[in-house]
Amino acid sequence: MHDEAEKGDIMAHWYHGTSEESFNQILKNSFRPSKGLLGEGVYLSSSREAAQLFGDHLLRVFVDEERIMYTDFQECDDGPLDNQIWLDDVMRQGYEAVAVKYPSGETELVVYNMDIIQQIDY
Repeated sequence: MHDEAEKGDIMAHWYHGTSEESFNQILKNSFRPSKGLLGEGVYLSSSREAAQLFGDHLLRVFVDEERIMYTDFQECDDGPLDNQIWLDDVMRQGYEAVAVKYPSGETELVVYNMDIIQQIDY
């Protein structure tokens, strides 16, 4: 199993840490997008440890990997990524999520279209 997501890796899942209340709501009704640095979406991590910084309840989320645009933090460090023009360009290219690899080695995934979430486990 890989804890890091890079294009070409066989990675089946990502992690999402949350509170007990949100955990139960997600399992019952799925995710609700939230606003963050990379725009409005569902934020996931390549590592359990990073996800647990956001809550004690951990979910494994399986995503359609073909719909993810992979990029490096340095490539998108020139401006805010929540710029609607940038997000529109990502969508025009057929992607519905963006994975950004940070210098720490961790990768953050933001899912903009919940339809590409294939499964949620705990």
